[in-house]
Amino acid sequence: MLTYEPSYYSLLFTPFFFFFLLQYFFRLNTIHGGMLLLMLFLPYILSFSIGVTGAVLLAVIITWIIHFRKLTVKKRIANAAITGGVIFTSGMLVLVLFFRHNTIFTRISNIFSGQDSSGKGRTVDAFLLAGRILNDKNEYWGIGLGQIKIIGDNIIRNYYLYNMDITVTIPNAAAETLAIFGWIGFLLRILVELFLFFYTRVWTNYYRLLLFFFIFIYQFSGSFITNVAEYVIWILAFTNIFQQFDIKAGDKNTLVRLPAQETA
Repeated sequence: MLTYEPSYYSLLFTPFFFFFLLQYFFRLNTIHGGMLLLMLFLPYILSFSIGVTGAVLLAVIITWIIHFRKLTVKKRIANAAITGGVIFTSGMLVLVLFFRHNTIFTRISNIFSGQDSSGKGRTVDAFLLAGRILNDKNEYWGIGLGQIKIIGDNIIRNYYLYNMDITVTIPNAAAETLAIFGWIGFLLRILVELFLFFYTRVWTNYYRLLLFFFIFIYQFSGSFITNVAEYVIWILAFTNIFQQFDIKAGDKNTLVRLPAQETA
């Protein structure tokens, strides 16, 4: 998919996914519904990135819960939820009955049992290694930029029993922040994100709200602190440039009506 790993491709695709999904639900797109949904969901199926897909689902669920009354009055959203639920349930039943040992079930089972090396390495192991690295330095201020490859080299190699010449790293943005900048830097990262959430009033726009919850969750299960794609998503979440998705207070239609656009 022209990227160095599937999860990075999925991360790059997420802003487009949320944008066109909202376009579909609020009838702001002229692309045929079935074709649009196929183009939206197929990349996630092909990339098979559990971390990104899980964060996307959680972002959608949280946003729906927050604006439950406003979103459920949209017939297209309600119908899509019912149809999607039926299709998902039917697909799961088919897999359980006839293809019980498929790749999806095996991967999910390994994740919950802690045997999935990729998922475990990006979550539990990442914070465990960050903690061990901090034990050798100041746990409040961290080890500093560029020091994971030096101070953390032996710790990470011994943990994974690496016997090859590779560059070691912590594949988790939050855990990497903890190791580099310590607990003060980690808490400052979270506080800045929460401050910008309230300062820029993210909850007043569906698109920004979806992006914020997605990237806030995903930072604990992947990415890295120099990931340009992650910073772009943060910028989109804190910048109100897609005003067609603004939520108008007290309006049952929930969207700000812009010229030459229709809402359902």
